[in-house]
Amino acid sequence: MLQQWPNILSRDFVLPDTDPDVPWFKTVQMIIAAISQHIMVSPHICDFIAELPKGPGTSCPDSPVAELLKYLATLNAQVDKSNPEVNLRLARDLIRPIFELERLCMLKAFRSTNPSENELKFFKLSIPLSCTIDQLYLAWYEHLVIPHLKLTADWNEEDKKAHADHLREILGGQYDYTCFLYDHETGQVLDRKTWAEAFPEIVEKIRDQLDFMALYCEDDTTPNYFLALADAFGCTEISQLEARWAAVDQAWIKIPPTCTMVPVHGMENYEHPVGVSPEFRLAVRTDIGSQIIEHVREAVLIHAKASNFDHDLIKLAERKLRETMDIAVFTDALRGGTCLRIRISGQVVPNRQDILVKGGKNFLNPEGIGTTVGRSHDLLRRFCTPQTAATLIPLVTFEAVLADVVSHECTHPTGCTPKVEEVLGNRSSLEEGKATIGGLAAICAVESDQARRSLAISTARVCRFLLKARRAEDDSQDYVRENMIMAGLLFNSGAMRLTETGLEVDPNNTANVDNWIDMMNDFYYRVVQAYHADNPRTAVAELEQIFCRPNNPNILALIVWLDREQPTEV
Repeated sequence: MLQQWPNILSRDFVLPDTDPDVPWFKTVQMIIAAISQHIMVSPHICDFIAELPKGPGTSCPDSPVAELLKYLATLNAQVDKSNPEVNLRLARDLIRPIFELERLCMLKAFRSTNPSENELKFFKLSIPLSCTIDQLYLAWYEHLVIPHLKLTADWNEEDKKAHADHLREILGGQYDYTCFLYDHETGQVLDRKTWAEAFPEIVEKIRDQLDFMALYCEDDTTPNYFLALADAFGCTEISQLEARWAAVDQAWIKIPPTCTMVPVHGMENYEHPVGVSPEFRLAVRTDIGSQIIEHVREAVLIHAKASNFDHDLIKLAERKLRETMDIAVFTDALRGGTCLRIRISGQVVPNRQDILVKGGKNFLNPEGIGTTVGRSHDLLRRFCTPQTAATLIPLVTFEAVLADVVSHECTHPTGCTPKVEEVLGNRSSLEEGKATIGGLAAICAVESDQARRSLAISTARVCRFLLKARRAEDDSQDYVRENMIMAGLLFNSGAMRLTETGLEVDPNNTANVDNWIDMMNDFYYRVVQAYHADNPRTAVAELEQIFCRPNNPNILALIVWLDREQPTEV
């Protein structure tokens, strides 16, 4: 039955007319929207998904058809993600054909923009590379991630954190580009191999494709990046991997802001404590939200100065955000690898602080942000009182969510140094909370309307990440912790309370909103101070004990309220 899926998917789909005079990023957005809409409304697709076998042993979660269609269209919906084997087959058998349709449509549209010969060759070569990265990602996920998820399925958060620390210690770093087996009895890693050793045929194909792509770049820096990337993929010496991939990041940050289509390799370990997910994207720069980005960037720096941080930390943050950080909204013309499972709203990369000091890129994704807007509206309807929902929903707009995402990503660099990374790793247990809460404190200090909007978005986000399914997801723990902290601040400030009919939040209660902002400021300051304490690990652990335990009766009651519904992912 699955063999019919590509034909079912493309049946009756009509590629919208493209205009060569329209900016390329708008054409990309139009194609993404058209395919998503087609998936949502096609009766053929609806019937196919309805008849598809579901649950363990299949390629489809046992979830409502409407939510499955939404997930196929956006990668965000209320679907059961508790079975890692089903997740893998879902990505391989249902999502990958959608990406293949998307790639064909993008190529056809790109031809109509009258690109140069080199630009067209570069884009055409990017398509098979995306497909091969899909193959590597699926093999990597099956070999490394699924055994990890099975091993830790019943562990509590403390045990998972201890296991992650143990892996970092025995593997010798925060970023790992290998596959291995883990023996829980002995605590040892077995049969560890580089990607080139574990998946030789796939990696050899990737290297050949990268070598060809280096020949057709329009600038002087991107060829060096592709050659460094091919060298890193081909590495067969574990001891050399860190240096090879650091060289990739070094070459990548030199790609200039004038480059309209930015290639992006895998730099995140969302799905495994240390394993970096294989990925390839071709991100298209847009002019969306440029004024919001500049406004928020300055607000974060002004707020950092007002927080009385060490002078050297302020200067480092200024250098990152004003001189070396390329911040813009990008939409993805091509997606491959971990994109089969994850769509992000924002990302600051590379994660290595010693390289980020020299340069980096802050990717903001309009499709991810748009999805967040719709999802937030749904969460507010479900979990707030009718009056609160009616008040908060109009405040959650694309521009408001963009400002929140920018503030989060711009606050990541504040307080983070190579020395902090050396002690705590690239992402401390409080880093996501620091970025969100510190960023919101910065932009809420600017104007009361922004505070009202951020309060509405934060209410929805707390509901999303404290749902039972999210609390159980291994790759969501940083965000669960962040929203446990945020929920405590909202309740303790008086900005939020739980009633018999749902959450009650009044964005016009100035006293409570001001209390909330003051508490966010306090948390942000304490985390940055902990990073630079004599013993950062101990200082961060002490803050965790204060802020991250669900012993607040209000938080416990909220979790019970959220769990009264079917425990699905949102």
